[in-house]
Amino acid sequence: MSFKEGLRKLAFLNDKASQGSDSYDMNDLLIRDEKVDLENGKLNYLLFEFDRDVGYGRYEKVYKAIKLIKIKRVPKKDLTLSSFLQMQEGVIAGNYQNQINYLQIFANIIYPERLGLIFAYGVQGVSSYSYEDAKHLADIQMSALERNITGTFRTLEYVDLTAKDAQWIFNKLGTMKEMRVVRGVPSPKKTNGRLPANTFMSAQTEDVEEQSEEFLIGMDDFEYLFVLTATSVTPETISKWKDANLKEATYWSGQHTGQKSMSFGLSMPMVYAANFSNSQGWGDSEGKSYGQNWGTSQTTGTSVSDGISTSHGLSTSHSLSNSLSQSLGKSVGNTAGESLGYNNSVSSGVNSSYGTNSSMSHGSGTSENVGFSSNQGTSFSQSSGTSQGFSTSQSVGTGQSWGTSHGTNTGVNSGSNLGWNSGTNESSNHGWNVGGSLGEGLKFTGGFSGGWSNGSSHGTSGGFSNGTSAGENWGSSRGGSQSWSNGFGASQGISNGISSGTSSSTGQSYGLSKSLSDSISSGISQSNGASFSQGSGNSYGQSNSSNFGLSSSVSQGISESYGTGESWGTGTSHSVGQTLSNGTTQGSSAGTSTSKSTSNSAGSGGSASLGMGPSLSFARTFAWEDMEVAHILDLLKFSCNRLITASNNEGMWFTDIYIATESEEAASAATGLAMSAWHGSEILTSPLQVYKPSKNEKDYLMKHMSVFSPSVIKEGIPGEFESYKYSTLLLSSEIAAFSHPPRANIGGIQAAVDDPPVLTIPANRQNGEIFIGYVADAEKYNKHSGYQSRFKYSLSGDELHHAYICGASRSGKTVAARRMVAEAYAHVRRGEKKKRLRFLIMDPKQDWRSLAKIIPSDHFRFYSLSDPEFHPVHLNLMKIPKGVYTERYADKLREIFIRSYGLGQRGFQILGQAINEVYKKAGCYDNDVKYNKYDATNKIYPATERSKNCTLVDVCKVLSERANDPAGSRDQKEAIQRIVDRMESFANEGSAIYEIFCQGGDVGLGIDDLLGADDVVVLESYGMDTMTSAFVFGLLTSSIYQYAVSNGGFVEPEDQYETVLVIEEANQVLIGNDDTDNLGGANPFEVILDQSAGYGLFIWTLTQKIADMPESVLANSAIKVIGRQDREDDIKSSIVQIGKDGLIADRVFKNWFPDQPIGWFIIKSSRSRDFTQNAPVHVLVEYLNVPSLKNDELDNILKYGEVTRINEELLADTETGSFNNDQLGLTERQPTNRVDERCHRPSKRKIDPYIPHLRSLK
Repeated sequence: MSFKEGLRKLAFLNDKASQGSDSYDMNDLLIRDEKVDLENGKLNYLLFEFDRDVGYGRYEKVYKAIKLIKIKRVPKKDLTLSSFLQMQEGVIAGNYQNQINYLQIFANIIYPERLGLIFAYGVQGVSSYSYEDAKHLADIQMSALERNITGTFRTLEYVDLTAKDAQWIFNKLGTMKEMRVVRGVPSPKKTNGRLPANTFMSAQTEDVEEQSEEFLIGMDDFEYLFVLTATSVTPETISKWKDANLKEATYWSGQHTGQKSMSFGLSMPMVYAANFSNSQGWGDSEGKSYGQNWGTSQTTGTSVSDGISTSHGLSTSHSLSNSLSQSLGKSVGNTAGESLGYNNSVSSGVNSSYGTNSSMSHGSGTSENVGFSSNQGTSFSQSSGTSQGFSTSQSVGTGQSWGTSHGTNTGVNSGSNLGWNSGTNESSNHGWNVGGSLGEGLKFTGGFSGGWSNGSSHGTSGGFSNGTSAGENWGSSRGGSQSWSNGFGASQGISNGISSGTSSSTGQSYGLSKSLSDSISSGISQSNGASFSQGSGNSYGQSNSSNFGLSSSVSQGISESYGTGESWGTGTSHSVGQTLSNGTTQGSSAGTSTSKSTSNSAGSGGSASLGMGPSLSFARTFAWEDMEVAHILDLLKFSCNRLITASNNEGMWFTDIYIATESEEAASAATGLAMSAWHGSEILTSPLQVYKPSKNEKDYLMKHMSVFSPSVIKEGIPGEFESYKYSTLLLSSEIAAFSHPPRANIGGIQAAVDDPPVLTIPANRQNGEIFIGYVADAEKYNKHSGYQSRFKYSLSGDELHHAYICGASRSGKTVAARRMVAEAYAHVRRGEKKKRLRFLIMDPKQDWRSLAKIIPSDHFRFYSLSDPEFHPVHLNLMKIPKGVYTERYADKLREIFIRSYGLGQRGFQILGQAINEVYKKAGCYDNDVKYNKYDATNKIYPATERSKNCTLVDVCKVLSERANDPAGSRDQKEAIQRIVDRMESFANEGSAIYEIFCQGGDVGLGIDDLLGADDVVVLESYGMDTMTSAFVFGLLTSSIYQYAVSNGGFVEPEDQYETVLVIEEANQVLIGNDDTDNLGGANPFEVILDQSAGYGLFIWTLTQKIADMPESVLANSAIKVIGRQDREDDIKSSIVQIGKDGLIADRVFKNWFPDQPIGWFIIKSSRSRDFTQNAPVHVLVEYLNVPSLKNDELDNILKYGEVTRINEELLADTETGSFNNDQLGLTERQPTNRVDERCHRPSKRKIDPYIPHLRSLK
């Protein structure tokens, strides 16, 4: 094919691509597979497999994996940022640097279920190999994208798409009824004050950038799908465009302005002159001449020329075109592209080559071999081959060997050498051409094209040599060797040979060998040959869609083209010409000349002159400016600035945007809203437009959109001014106008929720014994862990003190308390002897029984205070604790009862008299009894021993007798009757309260008997009325405190353990029901909280109403755990407790506490010497993964624990000699099972005489 034919075909294909017909190649994509990959109800990947047409009937296999995340919440504090678009620009620029295949989707889901707006960011992993490779690429890109978002917006909340989200998008891709294509450059806009009415704004509010909000709000009633895909342009390409654009701008700047000048002058001279002279001369001359001339001429000529010319030229051109379709009829355009050219070459030749080749190989290895073998036999082998070459080798080794060998070697070697040399000659040429023309009416057209061609030639040469050798080898050896060698050698060549031989060997060998070898070989070869090649190649191409991958071009509606290039051309010319001329010239002349001359002269003279010349002149200068060139320069400057911005690492993208809707109405609304939201008059080139495709075109584009693959159809002047029809070159800042997070409240996105306040993130609280959870970072969010940081939050054992855990109902305060108890019991060891803590937990809600699965069963004890049929405890509330004065216990008993039931000052006196009367009758006020000192002789506490037979039933009888006393006044009887009414359930022998709390004698336990050893004891009062629960728990708290004070505390005594009382619903226990009849004086629990820590008794209170708690609770609790708060008083109190004032600077806390999520707490500990550790911290409590226990499950655990305790006690008695081993059947006891293993350790547990042991097991 000739060069001209190739050009004609290229023009034909370009014309065909741009003819504007409404036919589209629906087979440029062949979709093979589409599927949704879900995991745990969330989208993992959208997967596509398709074949893409790359031209000339060839297809490329494509595997694509799409990953998406959607925005859940936009931080409220970001709504007023004036740099919002700039922040998003940073995200997109970061994506450009990572070469991410960026994707964005807006989807408003209305049918079949209204799910609201999906505002999603995504990436595309693209591979030609497999789905797995595409998934891997998508995972890497998504990780980078998420880091970009988190690093920029910090608390922008985003999550994976749900299964419903993903299925809707997947089903709607390619099936929507209407479509619009958005092309052109968007313009960022700024508006003022478009914020929620409740947003706090300063006096001088900066402008707030808005863009996509207009579109999203306007389209809220329609179902639609907005898809944006962006493919990055390489920095090298951007740099070339920028340099060429700058040169073009420089050229036109010289044509912009100039100057013209005109001048006129008139002069009038005036001269006076005087002259005088005198001269004299004489002369004599003589001459003679002779000559003759003659001639004739005639010319006739004809010429014919025929020739072939080849030209090569280097050209630099500038062109500028304007394609503005306006009445001016002028166009300025910019096109850049590459096109494949046509080349035909034939080459032949003979070559001779000589070369030196060398190669190096390196290998190393070690082996260790131990073995023994014996072999005997006869073998015959024959091999043949060819060889050619030369090799040298060198090795160095050290080792030792021993043994004997004998042998004979004879042989003949025969071989042939045959070698071939093959060579390839490749050449390529590249060329670029930029051209332009300026026509009438200042119409500029231009183009940018390039091409390349490749050719190759091949040659071979060969030679042959041969030789022969033969040999025979026989030998026998026996020995062993151990060696180590290291060698280096190199060889290269081709060898051919034939060898044959016979061998027979008999031997026995054994050995141990280790070897390490390295080798290098080298060689030199020479070959001579002749080669001849002849080839012809034809290639042509075009810059249109049929030549995808070989050409690319860019055009903008108003753009410029530029470039330099080198071109080759061949041409053939033929011309015929004829010239005829006739002429005759004749002439004749003859002559003779002779001359002679003599002259002489003499003279003198003088001269003088005087002149004056006035003149008059006029001049004018004109400055001109070409306004058409000025407009061209504006366009060039706009384009230059974009390219300069792109080259400064902001990047540039090929961007395709489609809007698909279910109705023409929605499509029309999308058109108007898109123009309103993103169009701007300051965009000089490629202003925004919304394009409506034809029906066939829509089907074609829908197919491409369904697999997120942009169309590569081009439009424009083929070969000169072409661009992708549906793509626009956008900067990262321009993409940000479409993709920034919306700052509007739209269904599916939250933008008005208050942000969590920022608190410290300590790194030095990770190694404490009491692990509570993880620090929450209020300034950073990610979809995997939310606000949870990687820093643990723990309290050290040295920080143990009073604590309160407060929060509204279902805020997670019991969850936090359970975690603290479990961690403290498992890890805290206090004092010199590193003793465990003891816990007594008062549970009115069945929340704490689950600890039975965490605490070792032999250290977990459970008592019901309200159910006589399930592990009830038999208490005697009148039994005085060991060592406690009678009077003190009686006073606290009556005060707590009166406060709990709200009986007032008068009831306080009446009940006290009745209690004291009962104790006096029992002898508890006797002089040797009332102080309850330990009686070593009888091994009893006298007041405790005597009070065990007193119960609240006795007190109720005394009061009833007084109420029925005829001598009593009516007021007094009414006051007594009020108390009797409250105590009715204690006196009713059929009631559960009577069975549990009014058991006298040895059956009824004292409150101090509940403590046990280093155990966790749960007292469950589920179902008990609040006043009785408040009385019982209050009395328990007071009694244990009195017991600690009277017995030297819980720290020093060897048989005691520091104790933590955990009080649920503490506001009922510590406040009581004393609303109307105030007793006056300090609340007894304030005294307890003030002083109990010094005795090793700590109170952990759980309450919903922190503002109603006694001041001593707030003042003495060094550990504060604050959850969600709803009441205003509780919010204010909590703010003060964490060291904030709640005013303007800290107003965020007022908004935060009502919204604080379940399990999210602000914790403040004040027990550290480092003030930074005393600062409040956001903590996400780590849940204990234990389910609530039913009665039968709990019963089995308690039985198991009781058996374990009995085994321990029996073992302890055996070790101390209390029992005879033969009697117990224990001669040499070893642990045989899990129970035994846990029991096979020293124990100082006291045998509890009140536990019925095995007798109670059912």
